[in-house]
Amino acid sequence: MGGTFWAIGVGTALTVAVWIGLGGSAWAAPPEILSVEFPTRLPSQGEGIGTVVYEDPDRDVVEIRLDVVDGRYRRVVLPAAPMADARARQRFTLPCWPYDQRITLAVRAVDAAGASSAPKLITFTCGRPALHDFDAQQAQAFPVESTIPLNVFILDDGETAVAEGARFEADGPLGRPRPEVLDALRSIVMPTLTGVWDQCGVGFELAGAWVVRPERVKLAGLPGSLADWLYARDRAGRAILHERRQAIDALQRAISALWEAARQRNPQAARALNVVVVGARILARWDGALRPIEGFAQPGRPGFAVVRWGAALPGVTPRQMVATLAHELGHLLGLGHPGEDGLPETSRDPHNLMKGSGTTPQPRAHLLPSQCRVARRTLVQLAAWMEARAADADAGAGAATPGADSPSGSAQARVRWVSLCPGGVCSGIVTLEVEVEGFPDLQSFGFALFEFSRDGERFIEIGVDRTPSDGFRVEWDTRALPEGLYIVRATVTDATGARAHVTARVEVRR
Repeated sequence: MGGTFWAIGVGTALTVAVWIGLGGSAWAAPPEILSVEFPTRLPSQGEGIGTVVYEDPDRDVVEIRLDVVDGRYRRVVLPAAPMADARARQRFTLPCWPYDQRITLAVRAVDAAGASSAPKLITFTCGRPALHDFDAQQAQAFPVESTIPLNVFILDDGETAVAEGARFEADGPLGRPRPEVLDALRSIVMPTLTGVWDQCGVGFELAGAWVVRPERVKLAGLPGSLADWLYARDRAGRAILHERRQAIDALQRAISALWEAARQRNPQAARALNVVVVGARILARWDGALRPIEGFAQPGRPGFAVVRWGAALPGVTPRQMVATLAHELGHLLGLGHPGEDGLPETSRDPHNLMKGSGTTPQPRAHLLPSQCRVARRTLVQLAAWMEARAADADAGAGAATPGADSPSGSAQARVRWVSLCPGGVCSGIVTLEVEVEGFPDLQSFGFALFEFSRDGERFIEIGVDRTPSDGFRVEWDTRALPEGLYIVRATVTDATGARAHVTARVEVRR
């Protein structure tokens, strides 16, 4: 594919901000981290003991923060001990998670006024992380034929340093990130992301970046705010994403509202893909299990990718975040996981980006020519759709987004069951299969999401089939489910955003 997809600059309104410290006062003397000691190597699933020495003339340090700069880890907040004099020493313990990786954390001391010290970095290796091809891909430069702009919406969830220091306009939902975050996005994240995808002749640019107050984002057709539908808090006060379907539905509704608010500030946002950034301690209660979130994507119109990102520091590349984002953008560009994508060669590629982002120090970053052909084909369709969306907005159509709630072509789209539990009774492992008709473009890109529910309100994912060429089907293992009545649902979406679903009531028996 030749030519240019679309390339834009960043509006000056998003590049100018005044910021002193992380919410600190211009008059208070900020703390200072004098030294941090921590082992550089730990055994897999082991733990290390460290020491941080800090100084504060005001003697009012209230906490020590360890923010994630790179790696799969969580933000750690340590309450500071009372300071007898201007200098203090504090011990801390950090465990390794159950996979091998290299982790970089930024250590800061924060005082009672919210003033923060300059960060000190610690890097340690847990176990023996596998070396993939991230660095090798970054060392190569391929010609870029198409440039994709990204809207980056950073959720102010209290769990990511990237959102701190934002400046909001009145009572609106959007704020400006502090200059360091914008600079990291432009000069580190986008070029590194391009360094992965230039294998397919694709590059990325920043359309705009905003910090979002989820409690101020209203969702069409739902009471409350995005925060109400997206997050819950456990007894420890941790932010938990709701079940997969509810979280995705809430974000999909929110993206339309955020896109319109962003477009009013920067018209070029209408031609960009959407990325949502969440904090490094966010957990997800998906499929009945509580797990750390790394990233996920929701293709469609409008589609979006979600990725976790802890802290942005000058000159430090967040490889894990970039690799995960590159993987999730692959889903938006029509790619599936190896074994689910109809491309047998991807299963034989141990470094393939869509196998999983991998862990630091060198995550996966390889793409194959067959994947590039799929991505470029999807790219053409995305470009045409976004140009039409932008034209509608310029003509005064507001935030009309085909595919959000009433997608173009949905009136003719039909889904029906082909294989369901015999006689409506499911036992053991059963095959769920649907056939479709009336979808404008399933050949370029399409997928079917299969789910089940006990009450018809909270649906849990069974599986996703991303290969429409042979119909849509998944295996449903009912052996661990309690006996009783269930609702199963299959929702099919194609490249144009057309969407339709079919449901059935079944009984699960042993």
